[in-house]
Amino acid sequence: MRPPEIERELREVSIEPGAEPFPAQRLDALNDAVRAVIVQRLIERGAIVAIAGAPGASKTVLSVDLGLHVAAGASWFGLKVACGPCIYFAAEAPGSVVMRGKAASARKFPGASLPFYVVTANPLLGDEDHSIAEADRMIATIIDVQTTETNPVQLVFIDTLASCLGTGDENSTGMVCIVNAAQRIAQATGATVILVHHPSKMDAAGLRGHGSLLGKCDTVISIETAPDNTTRIATLVKSRDFPAGLQLAYELEQVTLDQPDQFGDVRTTIIVKPIPTPKIGRKRPDGKTQDCLLLDLERRHRTGETSWDLATVRQAAKDLGIRQNIERTISGLKTAGFLRGPDSRLILSYPPERT
Repeated sequence: MRPPEIERELREVSIEPGAEPFPAQRLDALNDAVRAVIVQRLIERGAIVAIAGAPGASKTVLSVDLGLHVAAGASWFGLKVACGPCIYFAAEAPGSVVMRGKAASARKFPGASLPFYVVTANPLLGDEDHSIAEADRMIATIIDVQTTETNPVQLVFIDTLASCLGTGDENSTGMVCIVNAAQRIAQATGATVILVHHPSKMDAAGLRGHGSLLGKCDTVISIETAPDNTTRIATLVKSRDFPAGLQLAYELEQVTLDQPDQFGDVRTTIIVKPIPTPKIGRKRPDGKTQDCLLLDLERRHRTGETSWDLATVRQAAKDLGIRQNIERTISGLKTAGFLRGPDSRLILSYPPERT
């Protein structure tokens, strides 16, 4: 028997006749399913991942290198990987992807035949009239490769996202279509979909276009060139399950290709060369309130806090006695590159060592 007050409340609720309730289970009766990991502390299976960098930041070079290491089952930047086939949809520059992929494979995995597939077609995922059909063609491609390799595809790269917009607008429905297509592919196949994209013009740690992209991404990796103009640093700025802040440092190594060009001249390309993460200094902020807030966040980091939401940063500013221009202070730290990541998980670009 229900208590009288519950019966009274239920009588006052008006619902459609025959409405079927959703199944609900008590938390303590549910099993805690562990999500499979493809790259240790970085990428989970079935996730939506964005690798973002400005033009020339080497996002394609890094993405190809990641795919080759997963296809080979070889650790990547010292991180363990789950081995399996990878498919690279090279929508923007297929010739460059093939050239760099072959050069990196020959240098790092000589003699190996890796299950790394390249698709040179341009799927129109951002086009409302074609998005679902194009996503289904990609799913069919994944199933075809899995049948050939008798192993599940681990990673599916889309490079670049902007090249797959078709008639869609990246600031509205075009981006929504791409996000929905990526989710459709991941849910249907279990593969992780990696979107190679450009950063936001306002925030180097953000993603260009409609906000639905950043919201739906499980993981965001942002690439920047260090002040020495040689070192590249890929930073995990957003992750649903792993701590943000993981950094991968590398240089671009120039290698000579076996075949010359049509005029007999030597051809070269670039591949990833991992290096130890450097301790990169950066001048302090010019503004007094910005420097004061940054010092406090660095103090918090040393005590074990590695990320904060925007509300926590605002409160930290208030606790420091900053009453005016709080939003401008925080925005200034983000624009200058001291704070990175989405407002739900902000991190320091150059975290101090813990004491």
